[in-house]
Amino acid sequence: MLETIILGIIVLLFLWWLTQPNARFKKFGDAIPGPRPYPYFGDMLTAPLTGPNALDKHVALARKYNGTYRLYMGNILSVVVSSPEDIEAVLTSNSLINKAFTYEFLQSWLGTGLLTSTGEKWHARRKIITPTFHFKILDKFINVFNKHTDVLIKRLEKHCSQESFDVEMLLKRCTLDIICGNFRFSHFFMFSETAMGIETDEKSSVIVDYIKSVERIIQILSDRLTKPWLFSPITYALSGRYFIERKLLKTLKLFIDEVINMKQSDEADTKSSSEDFDDFGIKKKTAFLEMLLNIKSQPNTIIATDKDIMEEVNTFMFAGHDTSVSTLCYSLYLLAVNPKIQDMLYEDLIKTFHSKDKNFTREDLNEMKFLERVIKETLRLYPTVPFIGRNANEDIKLPSGYVIPKDAMVIVNIAYSHKNEKQYENPDVFNPDNFLPENVAQRHPFSFIPFSAGPRNCMGQRFALLEIKTILAKIVLNYKIEPANGNFKPMPDVKMVLHSCTGHKLRISKREM
Repeated sequence: MLETIILGIIVLLFLWWLTQPNARFKKFGDAIPGPRPYPYFGDMLTAPLTGPNALDKHVALARKYNGTYRLYMGNILSVVVSSPEDIEAVLTSNSLINKAFTYEFLQSWLGTGLLTSTGEKWHARRKIITPTFHFKILDKFINVFNKHTDVLIKRLEKHCSQESFDVEMLLKRCTLDIICGNFRFSHFFMFSETAMGIETDEKSSVIVDYIKSVERIIQILSDRLTKPWLFSPITYALSGRYFIERKLLKTLKLFIDEVINMKQSDEADTKSSSEDFDDFGIKKKTAFLEMLLNIKSQPNTIIATDKDIMEEVNTFMFAGHDTSVSTLCYSLYLLAVNPKIQDMLYEDLIKTFHSKDKNFTREDLNEMKFLERVIKETLRLYPTVPFIGRNANEDIKLPSGYVIPKDAMVIVNIAYSHKNEKQYENPDVFNPDNFLPENVAQRHPFSFIPFSAGPRNCMGQRFALLEIKTILAKIVLNYKIEPANGNFKPMPDVKMVLHSCTGHKLRISKREM
């Protein structure tokens, strides 16, 4: 018995020693204010970066420590930056261009695609993928936005008589259809329309399986990203999460394999004229998956294998629909609880377009200035990615005076940046006028960064804004949005992307012209 107790004490002391910050981390960490860390866990029990309380917790910590503070993830020093000056220094620094080490946990799913890669691979991939988001490409897919949103509008009609319903799954189906429409084989995922309404085809269950698998794997990987006791492959496997992850990855792989195989078959059956190609034999201004397949067919290319294509398709599918759904859900909630603003938006849209059934052009979407302010204000209050992690390749001195030591993690606190009292009057109040040009001009440019900023900003932000505008405009033109019964309020839940652990319930009623 005594020997067992002594052995237990030795093991605990060893774990305590193993999880102590190294001397250099401790030296610099002690110079930065922050909450008290606990042995082994660091600050992840009291100040987690995921979960239902993460958003409010880190807004409060930033206010308490005047913008910059330190956390320990186990024994790893993390410096959290929240002021626009410090954020600008971090996001524009070439020494902080690599993602935090925790992003490596996503590689089992996303590989080393654009989101998770570093160094030359990231530079090369970014360079070749950027043209797929050119405005001339986006022009081609405005019709895709219109088409799938019209299906959503029809599907929403059956919910008019209900007291309340959760809109999230419908929006996920719509945005996923739009992504697949960008791949140009949306007939595989589309719903068949009949005179009696909408009925799903036999393939629709594939979408549901994919969406549910994405939801589950996001939860599992979010846990691992910020829980030091899951960093080790051994403890991760012992927790049972590893085996669940492998099963989910199999479902996701089957879906993406079919996506790629169908496009390859489509490409083989379609002949393109010579004028569609540039001097290197690559299609001019092609859509995303077409571009990847065209590049793969070239010699000595950075995208040479099916695995390379899988990485980027997985990344685009995840980033392209989950983030948009978050913004759409929270936008609808804010419009529901701010009926005067919703009425102003409806009047602005109907005055401009004179119809609830209009198919928008890119020019139409660019004219929707009030809607754009509503979307930006939603992103301010509910940023889709509240925290961004980077790794310091060298010592970095911040404008605030603190030093980030080499190999420490840097966390950009977008959640607080968007609620900084020095930048926004009444920062907790929904006010689209925050984004009137004269008000924007008075703020630091890095006080609003919903798509990140600097060389690793989100290259799909124009696609996302056009998609979100199309969906919101058509919903508001066709339906009046009302709060769910019982003063329902979504509870923000950070899982890499911002979700709600209480769902996104609302009520709708049909508008009459």
